[in-house]
Amino acid sequence: MIKGLDIINGVKISKDINLLHMSLVRLFFTPIGSQIGALDYGSRIPDYLYEDASEVNVLAILTEAKDLIVNYEPRIVLNAISAEIKPTTNNGSKELIINIEFDWVNEEGSGQSNSIQITNT
Repeated sequence: MIKGLDIINGVKISKDINLLHMSLVRLFFTPIGSQIGALDYGSRIPDYLYEDASEVNVLAILTEAKDLIVNYEPRIVLNAISAEIKPTTNNGSKELIINIEFDWVNEEGSGQSNSIQITNT
């Protein structure tokens, strides 16, 4: 296996943290069915922001985010994930903060975990 290639299709994998951030924001906050040509792409995470900020909804967001990363983001291996919903001062809207700790795929022996924070604001 060549380092930096996807194990399934052999496409070069970019290990740019900014590209990963943009990819995850798009994935997490694109409603399911709104992506032309890929109607199953996207998530239910935006729907949870209209509901109460309960532990049940936070757990649902974490489950959704974990599943999305596993299914759509071949560049990383998830180590840990956490989420928090905070009220904002703007018309009763809510801020969602998702913290992700991960390792890049095929990174041999680095032992260093990376982290990224995704928000809806």
